[in-house]
Amino acid sequence: MERQITNKEQEILKNVIKEELDFITYVDVNTGICHVIVTNPATEVMPPDGYDYETVNRRSIPVFVHPEDREDCEQKLTLSYVREELSKKPYMTVVYRLLCKDCYRYKELHLSYHEADQNTVVIVRRDITDSLLESQRQKEALQNALCEARRSNEEKNELLERISHEIRIPMNSILGLSHLASEHAGDQRLVQENLAKLDASARFLLLLFDDILNLSQLESGKTVWSGEAAWLDDFFEELCQEVAGEAKKKDVGFSVEKRGDFRVSCVFDQKKLYRAIFNILDNAVKFTQPEGCVTFVAEKLRESETEVLLRLEIRDNGKGMDDKFLPHMFEPFAQEDEGSTTLNGGSGLGLAISKCIIEGMGGQLDAYSKKGQGTTLIASFALKRERMTASVKKEEVYEETEYDFSGKRALLAEDNEINIEITRNLLGYKKMMLEVARNGKECVELYLRNPPDYYDIVLMDIRMPVMDGLKAAEKIRRSGREDSLKIPIVAMTANVFEADVKKSQEVGMDAYLTKPLEVGEMYRILDRLLRGHLSKNVEK
Repeated sequence: MERQITNKEQEILKNVIKEELDFITYVDVNTGICHVIVTNPATEVMPPDGYDYETVNRRSIPVFVHPEDREDCEQKLTLSYVREELSKKPYMTVVYRLLCKDCYRYKELHLSYHEADQNTVVIVRRDITDSLLESQRQKEALQNALCEARRSNEEKNELLERISHEIRIPMNSILGLSHLASEHAGDQRLVQENLAKLDASARFLLLLFDDILNLSQLESGKTVWSGEAAWLDDFFEELCQEVAGEAKKKDVGFSVEKRGDFRVSCVFDQKKLYRAIFNILDNAVKFTQPEGCVTFVAEKLRESETEVLLRLEIRDNGKGMDDKFLPHMFEPFAQEDEGSTTLNGGSGLGLAISKCIIEGMGGQLDAYSKKGQGTTLIASFALKRERMTASVKKEEVYEETEYDFSGKRALLAEDNEINIEITRNLLGYKKMMLEVARNGKECVELYLRNPPDYYDIVLMDIRMPVMDGLKAAEKIRRSGREDSLKIPIVAMTANVFEADVKKSQEVGMDAYLTKPLEVGEMYRILDRLLRGHLSKNVEK
């Protein structure tokens, strides 16, 4: 039988064996005599050439095959069984564990007739231990991924339930107060009281929505980080003044300790860091009883030519937290006591946002607490240092409470009829004329149809049919008209992500107002743009 393959074929087989197989052997089904065609030198347990197939199996299987696999091997590897199986299908396989040194490895036997020769069975054995282990690892990885997906889905459902709960509370207030106001329209005092409460509920709802979006952006890694230079002592002074005001309202003591020289200029996202630290301090004030105390320690650990390493410690002597709850305190809507987060004010997302911001800056936020002894939060992070010799010039404060837009004409691009009516009334109160386009394409056409300087300002929604506000603003800026680069264009949109603000700046918008509109802020921005006091690309 060895003469049935050429020398070239033999060499090919040897190369295959060397990489993948243990051996290849031929069995004469009539005589039971086997001939080993080629073997892998690395194989430890090898059959001898010219052996009797049945005899060797009877002797080797009890010795080398794993006890749990012996019965199966003894049955399937008899010549009678092999002939029967190969009469029904072109090949058969047998997998078992073989003793090699001091361990068992998985082997696979592949049995088939030699081409058209029904008297010769070709047996090929290969080691499948590594492939099985890899398959097992992949299976376990898949199972872990499925478990993680289920866990993530459960967490998502739980979060949605919490969000639904927190939203329904202010919504119930809004609907109830609206009903009461309409039912007692003749009672001016009651109507005013209900309207004030309704406004507070609506503002809380807006805060909740904003925080949900901010947290989602931070967790997804899609948030945009800005960097502006600021003096650290000015930054912390402004922050502490605001916290002190909140503490005073609640009759809570607030002390500040600075360790080190904070007359250092650094470049960082002031808005985000301010939000992160304020959330922590404000949370400490909220959960400290009247006549209690909150302590803020700001320490400059290290300063080099390129960066400043800070450690902020916020301590309170409030009720503290249980050891079981402490690991969950940074989770959205986490609360040790049952009930709505609205009971303590805030959205219930403040600490989760703070942790995301600080970790997004490459820092760390840790918490320590004992029941009845208060809570301590420690934030550590580094800020990029900027060399500055002069003090940072703060933005000029421009105050104007009475606005008169007489003689001014605005072009509003808006597709929502209610928003159109609200804007028309708000601007009408200040005597501004208003023309309306229902989409971006119509806005561009109206602008180009009228002579230069016909419109004094353009108010642009972003999401509109036919053509969005970004494309419309870009077309106006590139129209080549003599007023195309100087006419103020203001985004008035429900898009609140920083990436949206950046896109509006890139197409040449001058300011960015988010819906729902803060009426006083809208008047202030419009007034300053119309007067030419406002620099380009202002975000509200």
